[in-house]
Amino acid sequence: MKRILGTLLLLSVLILAACSGGDDDRSEKEQVIEALQNTVEATSFESVSNVDVNLEGNFNDPTVDPYLQMFNDMEISFESIYDEDAGKQQVTFNLNGQMAPMTLDLSVPFLQDLESEKIYIRTDSLVENFGMMFPIPQELNGKLLEVDIAELEQAQGTEEQIDPEELKAQSQKLATDFLNEKSEDDFSKEDGVYTVQLTKEDFINLVEKSGEISGEALSDEEIEQMKTDLENTAEQTTVHQFELQLEIDDDMIQKQTFVGDVEVSENGEDMRIGLTLDTTYNNINGDVEFSINPEEEEIITPEELQMFQMQGY
Repeated sequence: MKRILGTLLLLSVLILAACSGGDDDRSEKEQVIEALQNTVEATSFESVSNVDVNLEGNFNDPTVDPYLQMFNDMEISFESIYDEDAGKQQVTFNLNGQMAPMTLDLSVPFLQDLESEKIYIRTDSLVENFGMMFPIPQELNGKLLEVDIAELEQAQGTEEQIDPEELKAQSQKLATDFLNEKSEDDFSKEDGVYTVQLTKEDFINLVEKSGEISGEALSDEEIEQMKTDLENTAEQTTVHQFELQLEIDDDMIQKQTFVGDVEVSENGEDMRIGLTLDTTYNNINGDVEFSINPEEEEIITPEELQMFQMQGY
């Protein structure tokens, strides 16, 4: 009997260990890559992103300093809603700051209908902030500006389009391949936060790989020129901090923060650029609601916008 009880107790311990400790068998790199894949494959989510910029410079022209301070004082954020089944994504761009002589308090929602390939822009905040200085008539208040992406690309001479699902798959493969190529030593975990260390070479490599999914948006010559420019800039750049921080729960990314702190020196002038971009995900694979509904709101086309402008000015 004691042997049976001992065997059952041992089995219980092994089962509990298997249930609770499975994730511990995976490396930090494996956990990060799996969480990234799961999050990218989410069928719906809500997210809030905040952008913090800190610019410092030593320039021969003292008039540059006020512009640096203007960017440092700006508050920038994005609110995103995505629903794969509905084929829609909404992004609200928020900006609060001062661009003398204007004080800006922008909140502009964009809704992209992935099936009809149209973007709808709520114009109220644009009218409020720029109506007095630019030809944006008050009649646009309460309307949605409809932009046909296909017509816009045709007018710009870029008629080839990448299917959204194909683009999503290619982007996921790009990110996964990029992380797989990095060393295990570049991944760490402390106090529940996973950190991926990045380098200048990583950034150049990522830009090069991004060119592979750009379609005809960039020519081979433009991609090569971009790589050359990046490599030249990298030679004049000192990296103080360059990393990606992730908070993961249930193999999903709950929060990701990109932190960059680089210094660029050229012709006796120095500029230090600090950038923090943090994104918090909510309601992953849950029910989401959009604040823009083109079927129930008044639509205005770019052609009608031009007519309003001509009448008002």
